Amino acid sequence: MVKPRALSGSQGVAVLRSAEEADEWLASSYEPEAFLAEAFVEGDMCHIDALVYDGDVLWDTSRYVRDTMAYLRGEPLSSVSVGDASLREAAGALLAQVIDGWEVRRAVPHLEAFVTPTGLTFCEVAARPGGAGVVDAFVATRGVNLMHEKLLIECGEDPLRNRVEPIAAHSAWTVHYTTGGVLECFDDSAVSGGAYKRRVAAQPGDEVPRSRFSATGLSLHVFAGPTHEEVLAWVRKAESQVTFKTRPSM
Repeated sequence: MVKPRALSGSQGVAVLRSAEEADEWLASSYEPEAFLAEAFVEGDMCHIDALVYDGDVLWDTSRYVRDTMAYLRGEPLSSVSVGDASLREAAGALLAQVIDGWEVRRAVPHLEAFVTPTGLTFCEVAARPGGAGVVDAFVATRGVNLMHEKLLIECGEDPLRNRVEPIAAHSAWTVHYTTGGVLECFDDSAVSGGAYKRRVAAQPGDEVPRSRFSATGLSLHVFAGPTHEEVLAWVRKAESQVTFKTRPSM
């Protein structure tokens, strides 16, 4: 697989499954020194989000319901905090390796890893908060806003000074994407009352752009609850019962 060095949200990522696909990609998309090439890893992906500050580490890990290129297929992207103790242990160990390996002292890392039968396989790490519902979900389970704390670190301030009491042990989120056009209708009544955070970027009659990366979309619903099973149930409802319709722009 190939991915750009300087983009995020799965923009420009391509999975090349044959020599013919590789030749086509090289002819149409290749730019010198602009891409990374990596071996394709089969498996689900989890993300590990953290605040690291002078030895203190607050972290949580979640598992994507499907791959982060879902927006290209018109499918929602969801993530659910991990309930499996062994996977959480493996995620914590991998995060510790990253912190030690890069000698991280003060940062907000967003680490992604593939879940394989033999354990976690490192994918990538960014020195910034994750997108989509990551920031809101982390507030719910760990009591800090990673976006705000990243700014405090950059300004030389203590990012833990504003920590609040977490409201839940588990969190989850769902983003819905559009192919662009005029939004005719939008209905999230099945989940809006149960959402910890809800953001809808447009209302009926508005022109909406085509979703071009996974970090933002037409709507975001974040859920918080005491168990993995509860927030997973909300995500399943959001994926199946949030409905909308667009028509081509004039």
